Amino acid sequence: MVLELGKMEIYPCQLLDNLVRIGNISRDNPNHFWNALFFAFKSYRDMTYKERMSYIKDQRKKIASSIDLKEWLVYGNGFQSNHQIFEEFRKQFTEADPSSSKAIELILRIVKDRQVFLEKLNMSDYHVDMKDVVRKEMTKSFERRLNDTEKDEGKTIPSEKREKCVALFQTYVTKLWTRATDTVFQRFVEDLQDSEWTLPFYLVPLVLSYVDFHVFFVDVRGQDVLSINDHYEKVLQTPKEQCILVLYDIKTQGYESLSVMDPNEDDEDQKTVCLTRVFELDDPIAQICYKRIVESH
Repeated sequence: MVLELGKMEIYPCQLLDNLVRIGNISRDNPNHFWNALFFAFKSYRDMTYKERMSYIKDQRKKIASSIDLKEWLVYGNGFQSNHQIFEEFRKQFTEADPSSSKAIELILRIVKDRQVFLEKLNMSDYHVDMKDVVRKEMTKSFERRLNDTEKDEGKTIPSEKREKCVALFQTYVTKLWTRATDTVFQRFVEDLQDSEWTLPFYLVPLVLSYVDFHVFFVDVRGQDVLSINDHYEKVLQTPKEQCILVLYDIKTQGYESLSVMDPNEDDEDQKTVCLTRVFELDDPIAQICYKRIVESH
């Protein structure tokens, strides 16, 4: 989809008239999205290529440092964040050093084969309450292992000792989940700051919370304004003075800056045109875009 850098081409769209697409840097460039995002602004276009990449790097660091763990968790509740946290939790659980403490040594001795222990958990649904589900399901499995230990050793574990052991395991699982969460979040922050990391589309709405303009995405194939998720719609309800248009290809993950071409009112011969790249929120273009997103629900 992406045009050659700087090249302009009419983009026929039934929803919006006189759209012009502007070629972007290659999709292989990790800053492909960011360049399309900022290209609408003259101050950015006036920069050299090197200055633009430096500006993007600074903006990435600024945004990454603004997002906190709580917000990231709320945004990512569901598959994305919970999947990553569980995989990190799995890694830390299976690789834990039994000699790090007597408590962990006891827990892992009862668990025995940690990989098999985790495989018996049904964690295909990465939903909002996953931390509690993991704790609950792992506790059940741990209690079954305690029963097996009683059978293997031919003796009954006193109820008080059993309760303490279960409580110890639950505390261990909770702490391990918290550590895994912190690890994954920190990895996200570092990735977002890294100008060599490509931002996945599902994180775009979270990032847009921290720019001072709204962004409407036009689907290159469907020729309609995209409604991404609930967070994105909440961002659009946040008061901001301006908005821009970005052409997006979901198939190729390509982005391009969009502008609207109108006759140049200062040209009596009407041989030149004017490109509008930034719109006030009360502009008809912005209103059409917002209305399409509202109507999609």
